[in-house]
Order: sequence, then C-alpha cells, then structure tokens
Amino acid sequence: MEQFNSELAKLVGRKNLVIKNKDYTVIYNTSIHMLEDKNMLVYLEAIRNVELLSVLLGQQLKPKVKQFINLIANKYGESKTAVVAAVDKGLLALVRNSYSPALFAD
Repeated sequence: MEQFNSELAKLVGRKNLVIKNKDYTVIYNTSIHMLEDKNMLVYLEAIRNVELLSVLLGQQLKPKVKQFINLIANKYGESKTAVVAAVDKGLLALVRNSYSPALFAD
C-alpha cells in the first residue's frame, strides 16, 4: 500500500491530469478493510490512500465518502498525535474534494 500511495502521490503532483470514470471497487474495498484493521501503520496508510483518492477522483468518490468518513472518524479515539493528525488531514481532503470543492476554492 505504501508503494501504491507513492504512485498516487506522483499522480496528484501532475498538472492537467484527467482521471476517467471507471470502477474502482477493488481499491475502495481494500481501503475499507485496511481502515478496519487494528494495526496503526495499516490504517494510517489507508487514511493516506483515501486522502489521495479524494484529490484524484473528487466527485467520483462521492458514493463511498460516507463510509470512509465513518471509518476514519472512528480513529479519533486513538491517543497518538500522528493518528489524530492523519485523521484531520484525511477528513478535510474528503470533504474538500468530494462534497463541495467550490466552497474551498483557493
């Protein structure tokens, strides 16, 4: 997943990238299973994955956003600073890119 996230990060950095509307069910399901995992390193990578997907896919991610938000928000119970920071960043990316990108225009 780390390597997949690094490839997604490269795509995020590219200008004028057009993402086609395809079926990303396997990626979504893998991320969901990783978010449900008890291992902190695993679900941190999943949060990063969802964050990058929200930037790349934007409105296309909308059918899964509610489920991702519920799973990520459950991680607020953790006491580690890295987890809380990742959760904040991931939720902001989901809301910013999937729900109302016009409200957050820079």
